Amino acid sequence: MDNDNLLLDFSNNSSTSIHIIWLFSFIFLLIIIFLILYIKILRTNIKTKKKIKRVLKKKFETELIIYLYSEEEGEGISPEQEVILNKLKKYLNNPFERKIMVSTFLKLRNEISGETVELIFKLYNQLGLSDFAIAKLKSKKWNIVVEGIRELTLFHIVEAHTAIDSLKNHPRKEVQKEILLYLLNIFNFKGLVFLDTLTTPLSEWDQIELMEVLQRFDAQDIPDIRPWLKSSNDSVVIFTLKLAKTYIQMEAEQELMELLQHQNVTIRVKAIDVLSYLNVLGAKEILKDNFNTLHEEEQIALMDMMLNIYQPSDVPFILENIHHKNFAIKSTLLQILKKIDLETYNSIASSSTDEEFIKIIKHLENY
Repeated sequence: MDNDNLLLDFSNNSSTSIHIIWLFSFIFLLIIIFLILYIKILRTNIKTKKKIKRVLKKKFETELIIYLYSEEEGEGISPEQEVILNKLKKYLNNPFERKIMVSTFLKLRNEISGETVELIFKLYNQLGLSDFAIAKLKSKKWNIVVEGIRELTLFHIVEAHTAIDSLKNHPRKEVQKEILLYLLNIFNFKGLVFLDTLTTPLSEWDQIELMEVLQRFDAQDIPDIRPWLKSSNDSVVIFTLKLAKTYIQMEAEQELMELLQHQNVTIRVKAIDVLSYLNVLGAKEILKDNFNTLHEEEQIALMDMMLNIYQPSDVPFILENIHHKNFAIKSTLLQILKKIDLETYNSIASSSTDEEFIKIIKHLENY
């Protein structure tokens, strides 16, 4: 009797467990079917969008090329251009279609040059595409803001200056860098005015990008860089030192000399490099007089300067420091001595028992 009850209980419990298992299996099956359908719909949408994008891109390219080569003399637009303008305006309200149009503009902008580029800029403005780009500047997403600034830069939208300038204190460095690139591309050297108030650091990569942009402009238009050499922002000073060297700013000699006392050793070293490049002899004498108080990086920088601008009057300084503990400094001093006083150099070379001296001298025999 007890056994029969146990079997009945087990059977009932098993039935419940089986029902639960079947229920979960059915739910999982529905989920799988839903996911398969969703993926298929997603793929279909992607394929459809790609097809639409391909068709629209080809259409926009054709319309734009016809527009560019339908220009008539005078400031107005031709009847044919007017027709194309009206056609393109129909696509502006659809974000997807507008994005394809802008990408087509960008593609053509990179493929053409001269007066045709100005026509592209003009058409971009006539369609009001700049308004949509400016609207991106109000986005809470920093990458959208960057996208807007970049677009306004590429199409030289001067009217966006005020809106972009209002973002100069944006917390994202990426946004700030795009603002700097906008200012330089639109206003050339005058765009360097941002250095007056810049408080955030300019990374090394930022500086490289800015220098690349500046090299496209006439060097004669460079403004007075001296105020930036006194900036409280160390990265601004370092960037300005690059400007001083690249554009041979001799008029900034006094400010460059003052940087030899700067609290940042990197700035002091870079200032030595620029002064050496500009052949400022006075800097060399100051550094020689204070050699023992200099940071080792500055001492090495002075060696590079002396290799660039050495004189017979340097011999006493060389002899005083020729036993320096730093191998590179010792080697440079011997190298300079050989150039300006061969007799003294030969005397030291023949009588020295210093192993490092002997290594250096053997090396210098090939020069």
